[in-house]
Amino acid sequence: LSELVSGHHPGRRDRAEITLFKSVGTAIEDLAAAVKCYENRTSL
Repeated sequence: LSELVSGHHPGRRDRAEITLFKSVGTAIEDLAAAVKCYENRTSL
């Protein structure tokens, strides 16, 4: 997840692909995912 959020991994290559995030209790990764989702949503 950290590679995806930091831009070191490209993530989805098209809209048909799905990104799955399964939280295992690492709070900093949960926060990073939430911030990224918020930023993406507010930029629409």
